[in-house]
Amino acid sequence: MGWTSLLLPIGIAQGLFLATVLGFRKGPNRSAQRFLALLLVFIALTMVGRLVAESAWVVAIPNLLAFPDAIIFLYGPVLYYSVSQFFPSQTPRALVQAVHFVPVSLFILGEIGLQTEWLKQAMVTAFPACSTFYCWGALVEGGAISMNALFLALSIRQVYRYTHIEPGHDHHAILRRVTVGLLAVLSLILFVWLLGFLSWTVFPASGLFVISYSSVWLLLVGGLYVFSFVVYFQERRVVHQKKPRATLSSRPPITERKALQARIDVHMREVQPHLDAKLSLQTLASQLNITPHKLSYLLNEGYGMGYADFVNQHRVEAFKQLVQHGRHREVTLLAMAYEVGFNAKSTFNAAFRKATGMTPSAYVKVWERDNRLGSVGEIRDPK
Repeated sequence: MGWTSLLLPIGIAQGLFLATVLGFRKGPNRSAQRFLALLLVFIALTMVGRLVAESAWVVAIPNLLAFPDAIIFLYGPVLYYSVSQFFPSQTPRALVQAVHFVPVSLFILGEIGLQTEWLKQAMVTAFPACSTFYCWGALVEGGAISMNALFLALSIRQVYRYTHIEPGHDHHAILRRVTVGLLAVLSLILFVWLLGFLSWTVFPASGLFVISYSSVWLLLVGGLYVFSFVVYFQERRVVHQKKPRATLSSRPPITERKALQARIDVHMREVQPHLDAKLSLQTLASQLNITPHKLSYLLNEGYGMGYADFVNQHRVEAFKQLVQHGRHREVTLLAMAYEVGFNAKSTFNAAFRKATGMTPSAYVKVWERDNRLGSVGEIRDPK
């Protein structure tokens, strides 16, 4: 394997170290961090598989190599789940989530099937000029590249949609830049992987696939090192989506903090700025006559949440008030969401589920049942 045998142990150690840091870190976005930690563990295990691929005990038990091959089908779904937790949008149904794991299930069934002579013979009959190992390997690798490209595109779309429908968050901007950088590196790795695959399947005589595959490992190790540095040394600004770094002026004494929180509560209750869909951290801070950093600090320390969650919580409560007044019998739930300040259905559904643990329509049905008003009118769900 050459220099890769020296490089891979570094990548394995770095990936497992970062996975441990992320997996056991407390604070916001723990679910997202754990999915990201799981992705790093999968990458490290793939490196282990590559490192021991030519060892004597693996050669004696070749079926062990199916394990790292199965893992590459899990990269995409786990990455997408992590990004979806960092940048929440509409939560997919359980059936849709289960579909994400169909490819790895098919791979496992295929590996089991290849242990039978009839499937081997069927493959030879269908592709007489192609060995079983070559055809199956090309099918597996091509499918894995296609699936990971799809989930990478979905992850990029998730970041784009969320950051364009929830503008004005300083901490989201920092997280977005880091996430976009990570996705850019993964896109480069996937592109180099594709070049190696095409060189192996279409132009095997060129030998370019050796360079391409070696470059994939180099990029993986380098990417893990850079990402570890960013997360470990910039953890307060990157992963947690926490408040901006507070200055002394943004950390008021506890008595002043309580007075400012009381002012915030009165302002939100009487002025109801959350009903404005264009409200931003800077605008709300200006209305309260304090700096954005001080407001961000107050929200995190006093309410235990960031700006977006704070405002969306008030919007969810305003939506509940509309339900109590029977507004859902006059307009759709989506129209009600727009009335209380949401500007996208996906943001509304995600915020409502986060605040209540149920969908808006389920909440309305429960409220109707508990208040025995179900026969009065029809719930108009968003279309």
